Amino acid sequence: MIASLGLLTLVSLQSNAEYAPKPFEVNGNTIAPIDIIDLEGKVVFDFESQAAYVGASMNFQMLNKGMPLFDLRQSRILSVSLNDEEIELSKILEHDFGKDTGKMRILEMELEPGIDYNLSFHYIWEKPDSPSSQGIKWAESGMTYDTYYSDLNPGRYLEQWFPANLLFDQHPFKLDIELQGTEQKHLMITNGAITEKKEHHWMLSFPENSTAFSHMIVIVPENDVDVMKKEAKIGKEVFQIDVYKRKDAPNTTKVIWNESIKSLNKYVKSMGDWIHGNDYIVYVWPGSRAMEYDGSTTTTLGALDHEVFHSWFGRGVKPASQNDGWWDEAFTVYYADERRPNRRVVTKQGKPVTLCSDNPLNRITPGSSYTLGAVFFGRVAHLIGHDNLEKHMASFYKKYAGKVASTADMENHLIESTGNKKIKDLFSRYVYGRE
Repeated sequence: MIASLGLLTLVSLQSNAEYAPKPFEVNGNTIAPIDIIDLEGKVVFDFESQAAYVGASMNFQMLNKGMPLFDLRQSRILSVSLNDEEIELSKILEHDFGKDTGKMRILEMELEPGIDYNLSFHYIWEKPDSPSSQGIKWAESGMTYDTYYSDLNPGRYLEQWFPANLLFDQHPFKLDIELQGTEQKHLMITNGAITEKKEHHWMLSFPENSTAFSHMIVIVPENDVDVMKKEAKIGKEVFQIDVYKRKDAPNTTKVIWNESIKSLNKYVKSMGDWIHGNDYIVYVWPGSRAMEYDGSTTTTLGALDHEVFHSWFGRGVKPASQNDGWWDEAFTVYYADERRPNRRVVTKQGKPVTLCSDNPLNRITPGSSYTLGAVFFGRVAHLIGHDNLEKHMASFYKKYAGKVASTADMENHLIESTGNKKIKDLFSRYVYGRE
């Protein structure tokens, strides 16, 4: 069974081209970034064959003349077509860009900017060719699927499952998901707008400010989770908080719901308005792993407050590239986790630290973001005061909410809003790693 897709009407968002990598050469060919206009997908989970059949249709334009650069970490590709004409699978070349990037794909056809293109795929989902990824879990009790994003390994965002771009690109995504051949009741847990066409057949829609790390999609047997959906007042607005807790995870849905309310109210007050609609979705599982998405999270209770804050920093104002991913973790650890370095640490000159790489294809947030990144914000707070840092970071959020922002954007904002040029020295030594 192969999913079929029609073309979408092209509706372009701003390209964010200023944040895209510059064209570069591979084996004498010019490789150029693309601007995805929109993406559509259809997935059929077939319980009889225990396989997922996928169709994907990507409308895009070139930002420069050259061979298109994109990502897709699936290997069982059955067919590819460009503008409805089938092309050889060998034209979708995998090129290894090194350990911090992994294998991205190049369409070995030189294309011109200013023209609308459509690239369509049919393939069968396998475990993504990305470090520490996980595939679909089939069991007698039902099937479990999770987008399972990560910023600590390359190729762990949307590209695990669908053709995708780097983080600078914002575009809508529509997805048709259907389960066939099961009598067990399954739940769809997602931060996308959802329409249920019939039992086990959902239409999901993600907004035009989404990037490759925005989409939370979890499908789980109903018997595996406890559910609580209830409204609450967050700031001046009424929210619906949807809590899903795996039965093998500790605590109760009520405890998780109450903790979500506390965190949401706290950050609406300190950082600014919630931009993710009028709901919040949280899925709690056992173990220690947690991940943020736009207005939602898969998490443990212990990490819940941290993940809620990411809907302001990380998935509210979004890093423009993986090189900028350090600041959403660093500021979240400093501010939300309150892991603030003491005066002795921030007054002592430390070694230069590179948190923001100069590799335009970097796909990893450095682990030191959680430690030395938090120390960096401690240094800024020592310079201008913690309350001033909070105020100016809140104004940074309000300026870029729903948009992408780079490290340079943050640096310039803090210098201009505080009038303190010494902040530039802190960025130079403790973010860019310069002596």
